[in-house]
Amino acid sequence: MFCASKSFACDIPAGLGPPTNSYWRAIALTASEPCYVVMKRLYQSKKDWYQRDYFVSWTIDLLEFLRPSERTVVSFVQAMRPIKGSGAPWLLTDVVKVWVATDPANEGEPVTVFETGEGELFCDTRERQSTDGLREYRLVWEQIVD
Repeated sequence: MFCASKSFACDIPAGLGPPTNSYWRAIALTASEPCYVVMKRLYQSKKDWYQRDYFVSWTIDLLEFLRPSERTVVSFVQAMRPIKGSGAPWLLTDVVKVWVATDPANEGEPVTVFETGEGELFCDTRERQSTDGLREYRLVWEQIVD
């Protein structure tokens, strides 16, 4: 999840964004789970669009972002910070496909599976990275290259 401190709040000029939104110069990441940087195109017409980037902390919200709409997800990366105290850099992984599979070992619970451009499959949590034993893969998103 993300935390915004009032000390980083900022005002923006009228017309640059909806007056109901809040704007922040910095946010803190408060959990050690992976998060996602999502780039979307928001279409005003077939030829007129603008781009927005979002930081998403929960996979369930990511799946909502990926649902087809007038807001097309162009690309996203999974960002995983290093294990506490390891000194390792952040790991950023480009994702080109997202699948939902079932886990028979866990009463058929759905598991979100990501695929890289090299065809590597991995799960959405630090605790479960392996896709071993998963069944019934269903494609929910594929990167469109234009």
